[in-house]
Amino acid sequence: MNGRRWDDDRWLVTDLHTALSPGGLSSELLRQQAFSAFDIGRTHGQAILAELVFDSACDPEPAGPIRAVGSARLLAFRTDRLAIDIEVTESGLVGQVYTIDGTDPAAPDEPLLEVVGETPQGVFGHSPLAELGGFELPLPAPGPVRLRAILAEGTMVTSWLVLRYPR
Repeated sequence: MNGRRWDDDRWLVTDLHTALSPGGLSSELLRQQAFSAFDIGRTHGQAILAELVFDSACDPEPAGPIRAVGSARLLAFRTDRLAIDIEVTESGLVGQVYTIDGTDPAAPDEPLLEVVGETPQGVFGHSPLAELGGFELPLPAPGPVRLRAILAEGTMVTSWLVLRYPR
């Protein structure tokens, strides 16, 4: 194992640097794509991961095949304690952050602050959370996206999801 720990990212960064150094694969685009691929799995600090538990685009029959092409896509992400539900519309992402037990997510003991939309290229939108945890974000470019809910005592981030839009 030559001293490498499976959970130490420094070795991966060193290997990436060696592979992408001048004389090897030197395309700047390839270099940016490699670092984006490395970065896509990271949460940048301590964050609770909310996993995708429902996607209306994957509905089994009969609902899946009869959805209209222009209808909204519904997504649900969950942790042990928190949830984020999202509707992808033609104009943006509309959603709500709430607690699984039904308590108000904006309760004084744990106020929610904002939701941030992210792509591998950076932030595509911010939204302060309304009283009941509601938010609206602009429609991101097609590709991988995730949402980050900033709470007073920590952060929850959704797993990555690839959005594609009909032409």
